[in-house]
Amino acid sequence: MNNNISDNFEGLNDLLSKKMNEWKIPGMAVGIIKDDEIIYCGELGLRDINKNLNVTKDTLFAIGSASKAFTSLSIGILVDEGKLDLDTPIKKYMPNFEMHNKYAEEHLTLRDMLCHRSGLPRHDALWYNSSLSRKELVDRIKSLEFSKDFRETWQYNNLMYATVGYIIELVTGMTWEEFVKSRILEPLGMNSTNFSVDVSKKSTNYSQPYAQKGDEIKQINFRKIDSMGPAGSINSNLTDMLKWLSLHLNKGKVNGTQIISEKTISELHSPQIPCQLFPIKLDELQFSSYGLGWFIESYRGRKHVNHGGNIDGFCSYISFLPDENIGIVILTNLSNAFALCL
Repeated sequence: MNNNISDNFEGLNDLLSKKMNEWKIPGMAVGIIKDDEIIYCGELGLRDINKNLNVTKDTLFAIGSASKAFTSLSIGILVDEGKLDLDTPIKKYMPNFEMHNKYAEEHLTLRDMLCHRSGLPRHDALWYNSSLSRKELVDRIKSLEFSKDFRETWQYNNLMYATVGYIIELVTGMTWEEFVKSRILEPLGMNSTNFSVDVSKKSTNYSQPYAQKGDEIKQINFRKIDSMGPAGSINSNLTDMLKWLSLHLNKGKVNGTQIISEKTISELHSPQIPCQLFPIKLDELQFSSYGLGWFIESYRGRKHVNHGGNIDGFCSYISFLPDENIGIVILTNLSNAFALCL
């Protein structure tokens, strides 16, 4: 570890512990990479309050919507292979796809879906707490009302990501889970990462989910969202997520192998549509936009690529400054643990 860098983190454990107490977060895992070196690895608090079990770098947390970047990277890999095109209407790959807005139906592309400019609002009631399969969810999109015109503005939409995952299955013959495992997780050595809370609960090291109820922190039930996997079902730990972060800082390269072209991963990290992540104006942010599975901002004059994730009992955040070659992973076991999550 570079001593000059590590000196800057002497008080980080104290700061994180203070914030955990302030926000009532039971447990948190935090890692920082600078110039391809892990310079900080924080294992803080408890993964299970009742059993008094500590968080470690190998504790599994749900990462929620940070899963979206795995889906966009999968699309990028298929774009490199010539099997998909970002700007070709998806009716080419899924002829039976239907939408309430027929113009959008005929012109909707993977780029539109990945940067949330379909015209559809969230419509999360369709999938949240639903037993519908991924195909059944996609089939029901035809009945959903638009709140904006096609490509008019940015509107976050989880169902578009579920549909993208289904397109991967149609084009490759592999489920989204199978594709992500074979083309991303295995090459990166992300051996503990999985796609369902059912798998996490079979592990010897996973975090329980928590939420604040009044002034108390209560353990809650896991939220199983397997059918919405491409939008947010991944569970991972700090060890694996630092490998994921390293892939992006290294412009698509892992262990000397380019698993996605530098050109395509740069496209994922590039602004596609303006958006407002925060409801209030922050002086540090000169602009905010959405790329393909990532938010892209100007943070104090530096390009900032990031995405949060929030699902019942868990909140995550992955963030990096590519020009500074530094990034951070934060995994927590409290719903809405901090204001950087979606």
